[in-house]
Amino acid sequence: MFSVKVVFHGKVSLQVQDAYEEVEEQRAVAAGWKRKLQKLTNDMADLRSLLDEQTCRNNLLEKRQRKFDAELQAANEELKRERATRERHARDRDQALADKYALEQTLSLLESSKLRLEMLLEQQRKEARLEAAARR
Repeated sequence: MFSVKVVFHGKVSLQVQDAYEEVEEQRAVAAGWKRKLQKLTNDMADLRSLLDEQTCRNNLLEKRQRKFDAELQAANEELKRERATRERHARDRDQALADKYALEQTLSLLESSKLRLEMLLEQQRKEARLEAAARR
């Protein structure tokens, strides 16, 4: 009976020993998983922080882009106004030059008419003097 007890006690002791080893092994696995969980938690916090920073930067860049677009649109509108003004001034200048040319042509015609009339008047005066001299 003693040998059965010893054998039984030996088997139980081995089973207890195996159970302790299994528990230790499971504790080691659990500790490994805890480390992995902590690492992933830290990585996730880092990623969340990076995402927040990137979101802030994106918002700032979008704000700057909207401001730039508004300034560009204002500059383009100003450029259109300046072009329209320049074109209007060019048309006005061309019209003024055309008017000047027409007036110069009219003046030239008037001057030539005046000269012709003066020559005609002078000729008539000469004829009148000659007639007056012939009558004497």
